[in-house]
Amino acid sequence: MAKDKYDFILDLIENKKLTPSQREWVLRLSVKEMKNDGIEFDERLRKIEEKLRECNFKKIEPQSGNSKLVSSGINTQSQEGNPIIHNPKKTVKLLKYFTSNDKNLKYSTHSWEFDKFSGYDHFMESIEKEWNEIKDELRNQNFRLYAKISSFLFQKHLGDKKDDGYYVCWGEKKLKFGWSSSYLKDFMSSGENRDPFNCPIPEQIRLIEKERNLFYFEDYVTVFKNEIEIREDSNALKKIINSLWENELSYDFQVKTEGVEGYSFFTDVAIFKEVIKLIFRNFKSRPEFPNINIRVEKEHGNIILIKLAQLESKCRRIIDDPKIISPDGGDLGTIIKSMKGLADFSISAIFPDNKNYRVNYLASNNLVELIERIEFTDGFTYELKFYL
Repeated sequence: MAKDKYDFILDLIENKKLTPSQREWVLRLSVKEMKNDGIEFDERLRKIEEKLRECNFKKIEPQSGNSKLVSSGINTQSQEGNPIIHNPKKTVKLLKYFTSNDKNLKYSTHSWEFDKFSGYDHFMESIEKEWNEIKDELRNQNFRLYAKISSFLFQKHLGDKKDDGYYVCWGEKKLKFGWSSSYLKDFMSSGENRDPFNCPIPEQIRLIEKERNLFYFEDYVTVFKNEIEIREDSNALKKIINSLWENELSYDFQVKTEGVEGYSFFTDVAIFKEVIKLIFRNFKSRPEFPNINIRVEKEHGNIILIKLAQLESKCRRIIDDPKIISPDGGDLGTIIKSMKGLADFSISAIFPDNKNYRVNYLASNNLVELIERIEFTDGFTYELKFYL
């Protein structure tokens, strides 16, 4: 795009005679054309995208007591008219500290290289320094994930009984041993070149864990790794889907899966399970539609898209129902809160007006609209986008 066109765009969007919807239309077309011209990171494109964010042109305009989503022409009662913009890619970047060769945190889940650390105290000081650099970011991304990791690494009171009768623990299995457990520190100090992963779990911990197959710290580390990443080597995604199918749907429902093997991606696995369980329970509430299709595919841009569809099922609510476009509670609200910072989330369905819509609740791209018209959907479909 030539520079004179760029200047023309800036002049045009400053024109006070344009309505907010017209300005938004100009900005969106400009961004699209510049990207088509290959100007992905150009300073001019950045300025135009900033104006789109700052002016918030996607806000709705009140009309006769209702509101109109300008960009789609759909009447709504939403006060926002926008998806929630979040950054799951940042969460992935932070979790990669546990696999990156240049990060000390990697060695909380991988064997130590020879002479990498002089001992337990040196290791803990090294990972604490790195953790302090990223912990606030991770806390803001997803608090539950942050709390789990923080407890596994630095909680000194794991296994202690609290006033309410419960134990201090971490993770889905409520485990009570971690890197800051005093027993591990004593084990490391009791002999030269002790391998922390070979530390046996104390008897009193194993008695309250009631997990017979967790005998060494290495076993706990494996659990932790499987709680922050869907791992291809253990075929985790397929196992999770099949287990929840059996436990939540039973075999009254026919579940067809496509492409559920061969993928690894970082996330909070416990939260992921909870969300899939909730989706399955929604499917179960409509037994007249027993056919479920779950498809997983890799999209351009290192995206793993998981689509869970209840075939032939339609949305019972109209598109401008507040429980559809701005769910504060209920199952949709729970999924939105759970997936924030972890994955983009949308639903797509045929609505009572016999039109197909996609509603984007969580989006990484601030140019994504809340409501999109789409050509076709298999049935009421939940869509989760994870980033690699």
